[in-house]
Amino acid sequence: MLETEISYALSPLTSAMQTAACHAQRPVANVLQESAIRLQERQAVSVAQAWEVGMEAERDRSALLPNDRAILLSLCAALGRSDRSEQQKHLRLAMERLAQAEEAARRAAEKNGRLWSYLGPLTGILVALILI
Repeated sequence: MLETEISYALSPLTSAMQTAACHAQRPVANVLQESAIRLQERQAVSVAQAWEVGMEAERDRSALLPNDRAILLSLCAALGRSDRSEQQKHLRLAMERLAQAEEAARRAAEKNGRLWSYLGPLTGILVALILI
């Protein structure tokens, strides 16, 4: 949504963040809203600083891993510092990197799920052998 607002609606970054926040779910909506407020009220020196404050406010309510945070923080460093086409490239790169991180997390969850499915019966057998 943020990419659409920047690239096609030609919205200024603060407006794009607010519009994207209206269509996003929590905690993403809260990060976008907080960042936009910081920028509008000039409480942040840069977009990166506003974004970081927004992410920090939602740290406990999100499931972001350090790698995910790094991807998003590298994205925000590019927002507001380049032209529309460069921002679009950075947004697409961040989406691709997040998709790769999601796939890696999915593979890890599958691997761990198999491990736990094997450990359950083996633990039962071990307890039965100990009791005998």
